[in-house]
Amino acid sequence: MQNMKAKDAHKSTNYLNLAENEQTGFPSPANDHLEHTLSLDELIVKRPASTFYVRAEGNEMNTSGIRDQDLLVVDRSVKPSSGQVVIVAIEEECLVRKLIIRGGHIYLISDQNDRQPIRVKPEMNWIIWGTVTHVIRNMTKA
Repeated sequence: MQNMKAKDAHKSTNYLNLAENEQTGFPSPANDHLEHTLSLDELIVKRPASTFYVRAEGNEMNTSGIRDQDLLVVDRSVKPSSGQVVIVAIEEECLVRKLIIRGGHIYLISDQNDRQPIRVKPEMNWIIWGTVTHVIRNMTKA
C-alpha cells in the first residue's frame, strides 16, 4: 500500500530569482515589466492554514502521476469530488487513492490493477484528510 509522511505547509521566504535568466535570442521589450522573484509557496499553496505536504512511498498511483518519493501538496479545504486523488485514513492506515463516487457508493481506487477497489461502508472508520492539488518531483534522482 502507498504510505506517506506528512509535513505542514508554511509561508516560506524562499524565492527563485528570475533576474538571472539567460537570453536565448533577442531581449524582449517586456523584460522591464516582468516579476523578478517567484515563490513556489505563492503558486501552489492557496490556503497555507489548510495545506500540508506528504511524501509518497510506493508506486501504486503511477497512472495518476504520483511516483515513489514525490512530494504531494494536499489541501484540506478543497472539497473532494469523484475522480480526484485524496489522502485517506481507513482503520488508522493512511493511503493515497483516487476517490470514485458511483451509484451512491464511495470507492477508493489504486492505479494498480492487482488491488481491489475499497468500497467505503458506513461501519468503516475512515476520513479524507485532504485533496492532492499538486505533485512535486525530483527530476535529478538516479
